[in-house]
Amino acid sequence: MIFKDIRESLEYKKSRLDMLKSNMTFLESDSQFRHKFYTLEENIGGVSSCNISQSKYSLPLLFAALKYPDAKTCFFIELFNFYQNLDFNILYRSFSPAMTTYALQELSRKHLIDFKIDTRSYFLDLSDYGKILGNYNLFKNEKERIYLVYFYKLSSIKKEHLSTIISLAKIVGIDFSNIKVYLKNDIMYLGLEKRILLKRLLSLEYFKKLCQQRKIISDIVNEAKSYIFEDFNDYKRNFRL
Repeated sequence: MIFKDIRESLEYKKSRLDMLKSNMTFLESDSQFRHKFYTLEENIGGVSSCNISQSKYSLPLLFAALKYPDAKTCFFIELFNFYQNLDFNILYRSFSPAMTTYALQELSRKHLIDFKIDTRSYFLDLSDYGKILGNYNLFKNEKERIYLVYFYKLSSIKKEHLSTIISLAKIVGIDFSNIKVYLKNDIMYLGLEKRILLKRLLSLEYFKKLCQQRKIISDIVNEAKSYIFEDFNDYKRNFRL
């Protein structure tokens, strides 16, 4: 009887550890934690599409935002690079604020995407998306007007379209002189100029911003812990980061 109880206890603990290992594996592959922006396949009303979202639980996005001079520049560069890596011949769907929607319309005018916009009005609270970028006032209103958009990517943005990208940056108040353009596998990407990056990383403002983001970091860590230790309350009580 004693050996049976020991065996059952060991089997129970092993099953719990296996579940814990499985949860950690899923966490590692979960796009919301691994990526700054991500796509999720959905079927709405019989229409299949890939929904594009900015992650609210992305440590990579949060720490990337620290190096930028402002939240708009971070959003502009990171979203541009994300677009460049999107696949062709896939219907993408996004709830987009005015700035992003206008940019997509410009890409459509250049025949880089096949673009459609839903004529209905939507309002969403986007404050959490601004916070992870380091700007609590990026979306100033309690609820922002957003637009449901659909598009097919027809082409990546090329150097010949650089004037359009510079114009878009100027319209939303971004200093493009802080941005460098580079090629990777013949695809154009954006990044910060080295002088701006070094100045930012060595500034007191960088560390002040890191301290200001402690709550956001804590929220992301707690969300990850909740994800890992779902149904593991006994382990969760003993876990510390």
